[in-house]
Amino acid sequence: MRKKNFPKIIFTSLILSGCVNTLDTTDLEVIPSNETLMALEADNIQNIQEMKTASVVLKVQPLNKKEQCNLQYLTVERDYYAASGEFFWDGKCVNGKADGLGRIFMKTDS
Repeated sequence: MRKKNFPKIIFTSLILSGCVNTLDTTDLEVIPSNETLMALEADNIQNIQEMKTASVVLKVQPLNKKEQCNLQYLTVERDYYAASGEFFWDGKCVNGKADGLGRIFMKTDS
């Protein structure tokens, strides 16, 4: 009886052991050091500051609205399309400002 069960036991143990994975060891060279992370964060902060100084908020009145409805449009100073474009707003206006969900689109000459 023991000899009959021996192949079943071997087969079952092979099947069950095939499902077990060993834990991968992490290579410590892949993990960035604290100094590297601090340098990346400083670069990100610098990029954000440069973007803030280079960008301009335009307050425009959409052409399709008769009532006062200021739109705030963030652009860079060199964007001549925004300066010469016609703005439209598909949404509500509350207290003289665009409010809620809507769609702003701009029509330019080009």
